[in-house]
Amino acid sequence: MLKQSSLLRILLLLLLLLLLGGANVPSYLQGIKPWKEPPPVPELKKLQALQGNGIKVSGWETVNQVTIEAGGRKWLLHELRQDNQVALLLLRAQRGSTEQPQVEWMDINGYWRWKSDSEIRTKFTVEIPAADPRFLEETGDIKAETGDLKPQLALMEARYFRGVTRQQTYAIMQWYAFPDGGHPKASRWFWRDRLYQISGKREPWVAVCIIMPIEPLGDIEQSRPLIESLAKTVQATLMAEAFK
Repeated sequence: MLKQSSLLRILLLLLLLLLLGGANVPSYLQGIKPWKEPPPVPELKKLQALQGNGIKVSGWETVNQVTIEAGGRKWLLHELRQDNQVALLLLRAQRGSTEQPQVEWMDINGYWRWKSDSEIRTKFTVEIPAADPRFLEETGDIKAETGDLKPQLALMEARYFRGVTRQQTYAIMQWYAFPDGGHPKASRWFWRDRLYQISGKREPWVAVCIIMPIEPLGDIEQSRPLIESLAKTVQATLMAEAFK
């Protein structure tokens, strides 16, 4: 049993090294030193523009837009309003080919200094823009009988929790947005990006945080449909504009 356990660990280690090393093979073939020059991020200029200009969220009015600094990193904050409901949308887009998502959620938690509880993982889908060439290339999708591309759905997963300060209670949703979905863990981006580098591609990202004030110590399940609807609109906008 000890021998089998040791062999399994060795095999897992070799597999890990193969994945990490395999991502660099195309760069070596192109004469590029992968640790200095990773493959470029085609969407980088759009992401840099996003960090300065922000986005327009359909169905919501942008009341104010400012840049804040949390944990030494700059975020673009949108103050949104829909009827009597207010929401804060924070975006931190990738700004360089070597920049990786790391501790964005810790930075935001530290900036607001809330106590968090009631955390869950929520999953939903967002329609991918039909003309996304990267998605079609990877899936080999075909046109419907009408000649139009079939709508495809991106799987989304986000962390959803309640944040409580002395002055206010919030419902908060956070995730890293990708061109074809999203996930709250930075490690998910890391493995996706390594796999994409095998074919000379990259995985761009945008950290997204939605903060919605609710009644003191309120039940966040009551706010979940509205904040989830806003999250879908934000993700769809990023896929159509920043990642397209």
